[in-house]
Amino acid sequence: MVGEDLLKLNLPVKTVYLDDINNKADTECSVCKTPMQVIGEELVSRNLMYTPAKYWIEEVKRRTYVCRNCEQENRKSIFKKPTPEALLPHSIVSPSLLANVVTKKFVQGLPFYRQEQDLVFSGLPMTRNLLTTWSMKVFENQVAPLCELLKEKLIKNIYIHADETRIEILKSTENGAPKLGYMWVYTTTKWNSQPIIYFDYAPGRSNQYPEKFLKNYEGYLHTDCYAGYEKLTKSQKIKRCLCLVHLRRYFYRAFEVNSPDSNDAKLALKAITMIDEVFKNEREYTTYSAEQRCEARLLNTQPILDKFFAWCIKAKDVVLPKSKLGEALSYALKGQDDFMTFLEDGNCDISNNHVENSIRPFVIGRKNYLFHITNRGANVSAGYYSLIETAKANGLDPQEYLKWIFRELPHIRPKSNTQLLERLLPWSTEAIALCKANTIESLSNS
Repeated sequence: MVGEDLLKLNLPVKTVYLDDINNKADTECSVCKTPMQVIGEELVSRNLMYTPAKYWIEEVKRRTYVCRNCEQENRKSIFKKPTPEALLPHSIVSPSLLANVVTKKFVQGLPFYRQEQDLVFSGLPMTRNLLTTWSMKVFENQVAPLCELLKEKLIKNIYIHADETRIEILKSTENGAPKLGYMWVYTTTKWNSQPIIYFDYAPGRSNQYPEKFLKNYEGYLHTDCYAGYEKLTKSQKIKRCLCLVHLRRYFYRAFEVNSPDSNDAKLALKAITMIDEVFKNEREYTTYSAEQRCEARLLNTQPILDKFFAWCIKAKDVVLPKSKLGEALSYALKGQDDFMTFLEDGNCDISNNHVENSIRPFVIGRKNYLFHITNRGANVSAGYYSLIETAKANGLDPQEYLKWIFRELPHIRPKSNTQLLERLLPWSTEAIALCKANTIESLSNS
C-alpha cells in the first residue's frame, strides 16, 4: 500500500506543515531578514497514524414534562420517555464495548486475561471474570435465539459440509476433571449466496452429536472419512460426499514414505496424477452454472474416476495390505460410491476444504486461549463463532455487526419472534447497508 492508497480508506485527514506560518524564523528570509510570501505548497508524504482506543462515559438522562392543561382537567399530566431496553440490566456494558471485547477474543484470538491487562493500562480496572460474565449473559439472554434461527436456515440447505476439531474443557461435569470436547462445524457450500458457518459444541466425538444436529436434514453431506458420519448417512434422506483431497492425501503419504524408485512410490504417483486430473477439470468449471458443471463432470470427470477405481482394484492385488499404499487403496475402494456422489449434482463440492478453512479461525484462537473452563463457556464460544464467521462470509465487518445486533436484540419481544430476528441475519439488506466491511478488493476497485 502506497500513500495514494490511503485516500481510499475514507479516514479523516489531518494536514501538518513542516514550517510554522506564525513562526518568524520560518517566514523570514535567512539572507536579508525580509518577510517572505507563500507562493505554493507540495506534498512531502502521507503517513497512517494511530492513537490508542478511547473510552468515555455516556450518561443517559431523560426530562420530565408536565401538561398544565391536563393537570387542571385532572388527567394524566406527567410525561417521560420510556426507558430503553438494556443490553444487560444493571450493568455498565454497552453494545460498542461488548462488541469490541467479543471481537478481540473471537476474531483476533486475544484471551480475556490479556484484554484485562490492556484495560488496566488504559485506566479501567476490569477483571477477566467481568468480561466473561458480560459475554456469557448477553449471549444466553439476547443472542442465543438468533443463533437458533441461523441453525434453522442452515438445515434447510440441501448441501452441507461438516467437520470437527477438539477443545480441552478444564472443568467437565465428570468430577471436574479436564476432558476433551469437540467443536463440530457445519457450513453451506462455497457457491451459496447466503453462506452460513455454524459451530456446535459437544462433549464428545461420537456419531450421536451429528445425528442430533442433523436430525431433520435431507440432502448431501460433505465430510471426511471419519466413521462417526457413517450411520448418519445410511439414511436414504442423506447422501454422503467424501472428500477427494483426503483421498489424494492418503496416496501422497504412501509416496512420501517410500523411495521414489520403489514400486509403491510409482503406483502412488500414478494415483495422484489421476486424482489431479479431476481437480484440473474442477478449476475449469469454476464459473459454470450448477447444471453446466454437472454435465461437464459426467462427460469429463466420471471417466477419470471409473478408470481410477478400476486401477485401484488391480493395484490392490500387488501391494502389501498393511503398507501405506495398501491402506490408501483400501480407503479408496471402501468409499468408492461416496467419492462419486458429487457427480449427481453440480452444487456438490469435490472436497471438504470449505469447512476445514472455516474451522481455521477457531484453531488460531485455541492456540491463544488453549482451553475453555466449562462446557457452558464452550457453548457460548460456539455461538459467537457462528455469528462472527457467518458475518465475515457475507462480507460484513464483524465488530460493526455485533455492535448493531447488541443494540437491536434487547428490543425484540418475544425473543423467539422470527420475523424480527430475520432482519438481523448477516445477509439482510439492513445488515449489509450498516455493517459492510472494507476489504482489500473493494479498496482496490474504488
